[in-house]
Formats: sequence, structure tokens, C-alpha cells
Amino acid sequence: MEPTSAAPAAFDPAGYPVQAEVVTPAQLDRWRVLQWIAAIPHFAILYVLRAALQVVAIIAWFAILFTGRYPEGLWDFSVGVMRWEWRASTYALFLHAKYPPFQLDSGEQDPGSEPALFAVSRPTERNRLTCALRIIWAIPAAFMAAVVGIGAAVVAVIGWFVVLFTGQWPDGMRSFLVRALRLEQRFTAYQYLLVDEYPPFSLDA
Repeated sequence: MEPTSAAPAAFDPAGYPVQAEVVTPAQLDRWRVLQWIAAIPHFAILYVLRAALQVVAIIAWFAILFTGRYPEGLWDFSVGVMRWEWRASTYALFLHAKYPPFQLDSGEQDPGSEPALFAVSRPTERNRLTCALRIIWAIPAAFMAAVVGIGAAVVAVIGWFVVLFTGQWPDGMRSFLVRALRLEQRFTAYQYLLVDEYPPFSLDA
């Protein structure tokens, strides 16, 4: 078993309802900077699933407005897509070494079987007003996610060379990249109506 630099995340029920973490090996084989090639089949499938997720979000928007609920089966599907995406993207960025499974693991809590952990608390009550205006209210969060995404891309490129030559992620760079990816996932969950709490404008939340 590979040593890890972090223990599995203990998701705080009092924290933001979208939580994500990665159990990163203390050291990586240098060739793993090429893991993104092996992840291509995942992204090909996720391209289709993301398109489906957009359709589901539209259906959910009407459902919440008229019934106050996100249909349970569609909510589980959406969470499953985002969990799959989290596993694949963190693998492609060589943050862990385990190849992700080709499966939709739905449900609030992460099964805990993979080094990339992703959990979403299902809302018990929905705010119809914030859902109705979500496309407008999400604009500041979208801007924040875009800025952070640029920083994450720069860190990923630098990290590629660092891991290639040293065989491990510097703690600060690895931590920033995980937190940046987490922020983007939180924005996505908010954008697609999985949660009503506004994404925090902080990488430390």
C-alpha cells in the first residue's frame, strides 16, 4: 500500500454542503504526470454525462419552482456525475494514483472506496426564489471560479514539471490545486441546483 500524505476527509455536517478531498500519495512515480492520457476515456463519457446534467438541471429548475423539490432520482444522478468527474479530474492531474472506476456512485456520502472523496448534503427544503434566479445570482461565483481556475491551470503546469523531476507534489501546490478544484465543484453544484447555499468566496472554507 502506498503511503499517503493525508487521511480520508471527515466530512463536517456543519460545513458547506459540498465537500471534496483527495488522499494524495506521499510520493508518485514520475511517469504519472502522463495519467491524463489514461483519463481520456473518462472525459469522453463525462462529456456526454455533462450534457445530460444540463438537461437534468433544466428539469429540476421547473420541478423546484412548482413542487419545491429536486426529483430524488435526478438528484442522485447529478451527484453521481459530479463524483465521477471529481475522481477523473484529480486522477488526470496526478493527485492520486488509483484509476477511477467507470461508474456512477450516487448518494450523499462518498462510498470511501476511492482516494478522491466527494460528498453532497441533500437539501431538505428548497428556496424557490434563489433557484428561480440562479442563473443571475451565480454570476459572481462564476467569476470567482474562473479566476481560481486560471490559477489552478498555472499550478498544474508547474506541478507537472515538479513531479516529473522530484516524484512528489510540494504540499503548498498540491493543497492549492485541491482547494481550487473543490471551489469549482461547489460552484457547479450551486449552478446545477444541487444546493442552495451560496459557494464561499474562499479556498479555506
